[in-house]
Amino acid sequence: MQDDIDTKALAYAWRRKEGLHLDGYNEELSLAFEYSGNQHYQIVPFFHLQGQMNLDAQICRDWKKKALCYREG
Repeated sequence: MQDDIDTKALAYAWRRKEGLHLDGYNEELSLAFEYSGNQHYQIVPFFHLQGQMNLDAQICRDWKKKALCYREG
């Protein structure tokens, strides 16, 4: 499946939109995916140097991504 995903093009398009990034996308299928590891749900020091503030920002970005995906179909 990885060969079918142009992650560079996807990352570029989403960063332009709102500074967001999805983990993979297949344009032909209009299918995107996001792998949400522990850092999306709890404080992980590697990702959240400022603790709860960083986790809250991550959760906000995740909600924005979900809304954009829903809106884009």
